[in-house]
Amino acid sequence: MSEEYKSPWQIEHEKMLVAKESEKRAQAQEERREFLRKLRLTRKSDKTLHSLIQSSNSVRKNKLEEKKELKNTLKLSMKNDASKTSSKYSSKKDSSKAFKNEGTKSGFSHEGFSFDLELDWLIPLLKKASPLLMIFFIAFVISIYSLSPLNKIGAFRVTGNSMVTSAEVASASKLNMRSSIYNIMTHKATIEAKIVNSSARVESANIKLSFPNTITVQVKEFGTIGYVEQKGKAYNILANGTKVDESVITPDKENLNSLVLKDFTDNQVKEFVLAYETLAGSLKTLIRTVTLTPSQTTSDFITLQMSDGNQVKVPLSQMEQKLPYYPSVAKSIVAPQTVDMEVGIFSKDTPSYNTEFADDNPAGLSKSLSASRAASTISSGSSSSGSSSSNTTNVSSN
Repeated sequence: MSEEYKSPWQIEHEKMLVAKESEKRAQAQEERREFLRKLRLTRKSDKTLHSLIQSSNSVRKNKLEEKKELKNTLKLSMKNDASKTSSKYSSKKDSSKAFKNEGTKSGFSHEGFSFDLELDWLIPLLKKASPLLMIFFIAFVISIYSLSPLNKIGAFRVTGNSMVTSAEVASASKLNMRSSIYNIMTHKATIEAKIVNSSARVESANIKLSFPNTITVQVKEFGTIGYVEQKGKAYNILANGTKVDESVITPDKENLNSLVLKDFTDNQVKEFVLAYETLAGSLKTLIRTVTLTPSQTTSDFITLQMSDGNQVKVPLSQMEQKLPYYPSVAKSIVAPQTVDMEVGIFSKDTPSYNTEFADDNPAGLSKSLSASRAASTISSGSSSSGSSSSNTTNVSSN
């Protein structure tokens, strides 16, 4: 079989990995030697430990003397006792009692021979060294985990994305299969912020770790509410009012079955979306096309083409306050009508309205005055307004 070809950079990379692992092992061994050296120094310099050892030695001597006396007593009792069996039984019984009374030690005895191993002196030493041993154990476990494959990404998943691709999310996170799980979870907020800032479509991102080493990024995207036409191209408008920079389609007035804004600047798009999101859902579904049509008195005047055949004219700055009145107005008129909300609220059949308030018609200059008169006529309750020759329907804007 032919050997697997490895490029020079792959060989160099493997050498670097081997060198890093050797360096980490050497560092762990050096830390262990340093710990043992400090432990020896602590044992030598600790006066309290030295005094405990001395006291334990004195206790040990006293116990040895007691043991010798006990042995002598046993020998005398064995000589005077006529029954060997009873003598052996009593010696075993006494020796077991002595073993229980002597505390923590291990040993065994036989006729004429005994061996004892005192362990009392180890208890204070173990209590003294237990915190250091615990620290060493934790450091050892962390070192093993950092070198193991469990500390590397085993699988990377992206959920909740529809417009942003998983590859774009992975690229924005700067993560790869060699990334450390520990570093990812300690810098979780920073990585999530990178993903959110990478695309205007991303509203939020949440990184989760699944056992043992699966990273899942839950993405929440802003919805698309419509399009804005600028310079012959159409751009997506997100629910937060942001215009997506990428052109998505060529505008088609016949086939765009969605909200379309025309002649809006980016700031006006944001202002419109903020007001649009406050409207009732049933009213939002009626709006099809919104065009910026400034008048001589109102620079932010907009015209909304509704799906029921009517059109509404309202200042953009007053859209949130005035447009909710449209459903009640629409019930009292027959399409196609133009509902003017610039000054008060009044409606007129669309052809007549367009003729009367056309930009090139001098009558258009007196539009605000005519609307004011219509509004005042409503408030006064004049009965003649409903049968005027202009065929105008007036509605109060209380």
